[in-house]
Amino acid sequence: MSAPPTLGARAASGVVILVIRTVLVRAGGLLGLALLARLLTPDDFGTVAFALAASLSAGLLAEAGLGAALIRRREEPSPSELASASALQMALAGAVALLVAAVAAPFGRVGAVTALMVAPLPLLALRSAAMIVLERALDYGPLARVEVAETAAFYGTAIGSVALGAGVWGFAAAAAVRALVGVVTIRRLVPAGRVRPRFDRAEARRLLGFGARFQAVQIVQIGRDQSLNLIVAALAGLSGLGVWTIAMRLLQIPFVLFSSLWRVSFPAAARLGRGGAEIATLLERGVAVVGLATGVLLVPLVASASALVPLLFGPDWSDAALILPGLCLGLQISGPISVLTAGYLYAQDEAGAVLRSSIVAAIVWSALTAALIGPLGIAAIGLAGLVGALGEAIVLARAATRCCGARLLWPLIGPTLAAVSAALLGRLITDATTLADPLAAPLAAAAALALQLVLARLLAPAAFAESRRAITGLIGRRHRPYPTKEVLGV
Repeated sequence: MSAPPTLGARAASGVVILVIRTVLVRAGGLLGLALLARLLTPDDFGTVAFALAASLSAGLLAEAGLGAALIRRREEPSPSELASASALQMALAGAVALLVAAVAAPFGRVGAVTALMVAPLPLLALRSAAMIVLERALDYGPLARVEVAETAAFYGTAIGSVALGAGVWGFAAAAAVRALVGVVTIRRLVPAGRVRPRFDRAEARRLLGFGARFQAVQIVQIGRDQSLNLIVAALAGLSGLGVWTIAMRLLQIPFVLFSSLWRVSFPAAARLGRGGAEIATLLERGVAVVGLATGVLLVPLVASASALVPLLFGPDWSDAALILPGLCLGLQISGPISVLTAGYLYAQDEAGAVLRSSIVAAIVWSALTAALIGPLGIAAIGLAGLVGALGEAIVLARAATRCCGARLLWPLIGPTLAAVSAALLGRLITDATTLADPLAAPLAAAAALALQLVLARLLAPAAFAESRRAITGLIGRRHRPYPTKEVLGV
């Protein structure tokens, strides 16, 4: 029997699986909404759009970070701990569903549809134990299959029932089908996750203590996004908000990778030690490698933005290209540090540092946007985002230094200089061509990417060599999925 893959191999495989899963789920969701938009009236579509957004927020609130408390530990959770987490998750989900129903009741049909979509939340709690088992094992294949199956079940049921005349009620009822398919599928795939919910007060206190701090980070980020929308709409008008929305849509491309890296880093970090030179070296090398990969994603986008935006969305939205340089530079610096440190800090019981970094970024970004958007215009959003990202990176880097002695800003200098230099060249190429030329964007992107790789090899040779080895190994590696039972020792 071949040896199980290393932690790094499983993490790399998990990132690839999650990227593919994200693309499939988002593409399926986009196609489903497009078909529903043709079947529903504008009022009905607005109703289901509101209910869908509300149900996603309610689901986030019901999670309460409980699973994260068990995923972050070095010790494997016992069956009794999984049962307690499942019971607590079910209780919280039930409370959230009842709260949403009570708040939504006065709002007529919109409120009723929203309450119906949120009602299956307690059923979803039955997935929690199996998801914890898989996340800790970095076994993302089954998780991806479950999430794709849920998406297919939801939109298949919704489209079918709406086409048969059920209208918005068919859409809302599809949420229960999605939950049932998800629970049945994951419990079939993961026998270790088939636990009977059983409440334990002492365990509940431990889970809620960490879960509250973990969930607070997400709440701060949601508040930041909404405050930015309000500030931009108030000071730049609805047209400015539209430009900002276009810029954020373009950034969803690199965020597919970052969301996968963030998700994998959390359980992977749980297997690292408390500190020391070995951990510091690992984090420093990782920051440089992720910084190089970040540049590969962001440089073509920034280089071609002034030609790409009008080509894709029309000339009325060209100002979105003004936002991207600042935001992308901020992401080039803060993204790698966040990916490498957030999971590690959670595992070291330093959730407070992650929360402080999010608060700093949110306050700085929102306040500077409000102060600068008047004199500088829409580009102020990008500049303010850059300053906020620097604040976030500094807070996280200092926390990592305190925990294990890692110095995380220096390894980013080479990849960042390579990315900035290449992006500037691409912008010069774009400005030298006719923006109406459809070849301007791909030409600038290709030239900038080529230069970025050349400069990265010169300015960050160790990270370049390590990235090349990792890619070669990932392409050439053929192994079976990591056996969850071996990880759990059962």
